[in-house]
Amino acid sequence: MLPDRPFPKVIFIMHSMITASVFEEILYRGVIYIIAELVFKSPVIAILISSSLFGLSHFRQGRIGLFTSFFIGTVLATALYLKGSLFICIFGHAILNLITLIVLPPLNRYTRKSFP
Repeated sequence: MLPDRPFPKVIFIMHSMITASVFEEILYRGVIYIIAELVFKSPVIAILISSSLFGLSHFRQGRIGLFTSFFIGTVLATALYLKGSLFICIFGHAILNLITLIVLPPLNRYTRKSFP
């Protein structure tokens, strides 16, 4: 998923942490969640709708990515409901992207070599 050369890798990580996090949170928690809560008058339904759409938008990551994204979307939408701050969602999303792009790849390489 990450480019091989250092400079494109840095650009990709910055894009994922900043642009993707901000855009996705504004769309899924800032727009879809709010509209769903206004229409259905239920934060639970709004959380489920925004999280389901967020999960579906990550379908290219396969079944695990779909369910993981749904779970993460649920956590972020619940944080929005409890704290009322979209910034918390954006920050959390950016941190998760950072972990996914920088921390997990070396761990995956290590576990693949150790456990064929």
